[in-house]
Amino acid sequence: MAIAMVELGFWQLRRLHEKEDRRAVLRTELVADPQPLAQTPDPRRYQRVTLTGRYERDAVLRELLMGSDEIRALREKVWDLPEDASYYDRVRLGELVVAALGERRQIEGAQILKQLEPFAVATVSHQLASPEDVVDNAFLIERERQQEFDDAVEDIGEELAGRVRLRLLGPVAAYDFVGRG
Repeated sequence: MAIAMVELGFWQLRRLHEKEDRRAVLRTELVADPQPLAQTPDPRRYQRVTLTGRYERDAVLRELLMGSDEIRALREKVWDLPEDASYYDRVRLGELVVAALGERRQIEGAQILKQLEPFAVATVSHQLASPEDVVDNAFLIERERQQEFDDAVEDIGEELAGRVRLRLLGPVAAYDFVGRG
C-alpha cells in the first residue's frame, strides 16, 4: 500500500512538472527571436546526441529503505494501517522519498556529466521532469569523437546497471546549440 501511495505521489509530481514545462516552453517560444539557420553548428563537423537516465524504481527504493532509518521506520509504521488512518504519514513518506531521490540524483547526475563532458564540445542540461530522472543532457560532439563518447556512455551504463536505465539518442538536429560551433 505504501508503494502505491508513493507511486501516486510520483504521478502527481510528474503531471505538475509536465504542465509547468509546457507553460515554460510556450512562454519562451512567444518571446524568443527566430535564429537564422546559418548559426547552427556545422553538421559535417558536429552532431548532437541526448542522454537521458532514469532510476530503476524498485532497486533505488530498496536502497533508500536500507539507507534511511527515518524512511524505513515510517514505511514500517504505515505498512499494515488503513490508508485513511495513516494518510499524513504516507504523505510524509512520499515527501521523504522524493527528497532523498532529489539529493541522490543531483550527485549521480553530476557524476555522469563530469565523466562525459571531456568528449563534448558543449553540453546543455534540460530540466528533469520526474523525481526518478537522473540526467537529461544534450551533447555537441565532434563527429570523430563519437565512438569515444559512445564507449564512455557504455561504461557508465555498465557501472549503473540495475540502478539507472540510460538512453542515448542521436545524432539529431543540433537545436540546443544554435549560435555555437
